[in-house]
Amino acid sequence: MDSKLINILKSFSKEEMKSFGKFVSSPFFNTVKNNKKLLSELKRFHPDFESDKLTYEYLFGKIYPGKKYNKQMMWNLVSEMEKLAEGFIAELTLKKDEFERMKYIAEHYRMRNLRSNLGATLRKMDKFTAAHAGDLDYLYYLTELEALKKEYHHLEDKQYLLCENVLKFGEYHILLFLKRLSFTISDLSANSVMYNANYEFNIPVEFFRSLNLKSVIDYARKAEYKFAYLIELYCYLILTKLEPNESEHFFNLKKLFQENHNKLHPIGIPGVASSMANYCTVKISEGNSEYKRILFELFKYFLDEKVAINPYGHLPQVLFQAIFKSALDANEFEWARNFIKEYIPQLKQEFRKTQRALALAMLNICLKKYELALQQLNEIEFMDVKDKLLLKLMMVQIYYEMGDMETMMYQIDSAKHFLNKNKSVSEMRRNSYMKFYNSLTKLVSFRENGDKFLLASLIDKVKNDGDVSQKEWLLEKLNELK
Repeated sequence: MDSKLINILKSFSKEEMKSFGKFVSSPFFNTVKNNKKLLSELKRFHPDFESDKLTYEYLFGKIYPGKKYNKQMMWNLVSEMEKLAEGFIAELTLKKDEFERMKYIAEHYRMRNLRSNLGATLRKMDKFTAAHAGDLDYLYYLTELEALKKEYHHLEDKQYLLCENVLKFGEYHILLFLKRLSFTISDLSANSVMYNANYEFNIPVEFFRSLNLKSVIDYARKAEYKFAYLIELYCYLILTKLEPNESEHFFNLKKLFQENHNKLHPIGIPGVASSMANYCTVKISEGNSEYKRILFELFKYFLDEKVAINPYGHLPQVLFQAIFKSALDANEFEWARNFIKEYIPQLKQEFRKTQRALALAMLNICLKKYELALQQLNEIEFMDVKDKLLLKLMMVQIYYEMGDMETMMYQIDSAKHFLNKNKSVSEMRRNSYMKFYNSLTKLVSFRENGDKFLLASLIDKVKNDGDVSQKEWLLEKLNELK
């Protein structure tokens, strides 16, 4: 039996299932008596609900013994139970979210003109908000609370008390807006790079381009506004995306983050951290090699200070690779080796073998231990698209360094074919890899022909192209020929 109801019930714990039984037994929530019978039968199959015995016909026979099976009747009953299950989830959610519960109560007191009750609830909400100053939803709490206070003063007919509420509501609303939109701008930028997303019509970006965010930062700082650090943080997050060539935005953001990350909720930290890391990565890809050390030091700071940059119970592959590669780019080989030992166990079990082999192969390429690197790559059994691209690139580099040009050219053809047929590879990444393979093919051709003019031309082309993958390695090999 497959239904939305079964999917919901599968998600219930043993205790939640007991509570749902009480919920269904309440005449306030449930007016269909046969729902209790249906739940009683369904409970027998909790938590897996995998038995072949579990069918509509079986349940109908238990609920309506002696009656001929009626499909529509059974569907209606299951539909009613599904509504109850959704209502139960809503009750659970509201029970756990104390602020939302108080907010709904306050709104009903307002509608019923129960002024003293509303005042008492607002005082409770004030205490709750003050006690949760570091929460992810703190700015939301402040905004909603000021909105309710405005309504309260209207009910009391004390408009003169509204002045402060109106200002604070505007302040908190802007802070909440900046927070949400700064991460939206970061996501839009990341999607453009990683997934080749094309945002020809982009209201969020155009909106912020028309604002003078720097003057907002200056105003908040000069006024010594207590949330000036948040305004600066969110504005610089946006500015690093809108004006990426203005490096001062990044360094201001980095400084602000290091000074204030302990004031941010752990769930909000990864977004800021990844935005800074992405900025460095883009700069490195454009040829700004000084950002290699900056990126490594940034990651090292996150790890040393135990900054919560990982919102998951495990370390994501992409984050592991980014940190490890930053160490190699900074020539921190011993640090990288220790990183493998310490952090491979934090990856999901099914990815550990592959990521360990990839990391060790990358390290051994840097150490010029090509036979060992090749051996480690050949041990890999399963990879996703991103890792396959990396493996093919590493294979090409290894065979070049080993002087096996025939095998290298075969690997280049295989890699190009993979790039062209795989639609999940972004256009930016495809172009970057293609330029690498094409440049390397020309390099090999020059080794045979020895035309110095063509070599100089190729060096200039690679040097001035910010989109070539493995640019430094390519330039190193070209200059070796020169």
